[in-house]
Amino acid sequence: VLITPLLRARAVIRLVPSGSYVSHHTAAELWGAAPPADVATHITLPSACGRLVRQGVRSHYRKQPAQTTLRKGVIVSTPEQTFLDLAAVGVGLVDLVAVADGLIKAGHTSPSRLVETAAQWDGRGCRLARRAAALARKGVDSPQETRIRLLLVLAGLPEPRVNLIIRGRVGGWRRRYDLAYEELQLIV
Repeated sequence: VLITPLLRARAVIRLVPSGSYVSHHTAAELWGAAPPADVATHITLPSACGRLVRQGVRSHYRKQPAQTTLRKGVIVSTPEQTFLDLAAVGVGLVDLVAVADGLIKAGHTSPSRLVETAAQWDGRGCRLARRAAALARKGVDSPQETRIRLLLVLAGLPEPRVNLIIRGRVGGWRRRYDLAYEELQLIV
């Protein structure tokens, strides 16, 4: 049997009190994003009592209500809540933008929804969430593409166009470049 994040999440959710949900890194994986490597299964509990202390499980406690939904038969934080949760635990800016781009690519959220959600939030990591949401883009294909784009942007260069498609004379798709400065005819 292949042990997947979903299988681990299903096993852990059976051990925790009612009202608990899969969150943070594990939720990001279930939504199809690529969070920073973390072998633990992340779960958020409704109270600090009964925190699960087990190898391979990371328990979180949340005082305020969270946005959750059902995904693949497991109660999980919504994509937007997952993004905020990762910001709250201090995931780095570049990794957080990579998660945001992955959530967008998978079709589970949009840049405008992340910006709106982050703007309304005043919890821990809110500044990081706002900055990362502003840097999230539609059309990014991989975390590596996000990292290169941010390396350019955070160095002070103009933002490159994501996934420039070059068409042939009759209008058909010919080539696609991950990042480009079209006006300079420069491919990254």
